[in-house]
Amino acid sequence: MESPAIRIKYSKLGKLRFLGHRDLARVWERAFRRSKLPLEFTHGFSPHPKMAFGLALPVGWESVAEYLDVRFAGEVKERDLRERVGTSLPQGLQIRAAGPLRQGGRSLSDLAEVADYLVVLELGEGSGEKDTRESGAFETKLWSSVDELLSRDHVPATRIRRGESIVEDIRQMIVDVWRPRGEEEGEIGLSASLEEAPKVLMRLRTKPYVLRPESVLSALEGEAIWGPRLVRRTAQYWQDESGLRSIDESIELWDSAP
Repeated sequence: MESPAIRIKYSKLGKLRFLGHRDLARVWERAFRRSKLPLEFTHGFSPHPKMAFGLALPVGWESVAEYLDVRFAGEVKERDLRERVGTSLPQGLQIRAAGPLRQGGRSLSDLAEVADYLVVLELGEGSGEKDTRESGAFETKLWSSVDELLSRDHVPATRIRRGESIVEDIRQMIVDVWRPRGEEEGEIGLSASLEEAPKVLMRLRTKPYVLRPESVLSALEGEAIWGPRLVRRTAQYWQDESGLRSIDESIELWDSAP
């Protein structure tokens, strides 16, 4: 009989944002092995730990809401994970919450349907005079463009699929775009160089494909060309008859503290 899964919520920040998904999986596997916790392994010629990740995080993005399911062959407590696994993780990876999967819980790959992103912006080349970058005109133009985008029924945008650029209507994939309040900036502070930069929060669908914030920025009309200095995933959700529900709700938390 297979052991119950433990679901871990973790953050990936700083220089670790340049670590690819496969390398990230190896980092977690090494941390579990160093912890000496009783990992459960697959059978066969080349056994490996029973781990399952959620949405892959693109290289260069940060996140304070990533998830990992892992199975152990014996009892594991919260202190084991935080002290023995957490201390084996490199700077930039941190366990934020953990606990058994709630009864009937769905897999991470099936669960994530919507995600929130904090996007720190800069003006791209060709966006006008320097004084525009240094004045309130920057954000005035930005939010005027956002309001115009959300008022449209159709939003054509270019995205890359299998190495080719294609134009698709992404309007139904955009749930909302809004100005973040302080407490919405991912709960973990930005670097001093980014604190005063213009920011937007985007709520975007991840099915049938993950809509990237860059595609939304490319669809904004007007003279300005908006580019992301930093993208940070701040939340993931599934949707049911009651609306959006955080993936946090799928965890029987040992401790709700971050």
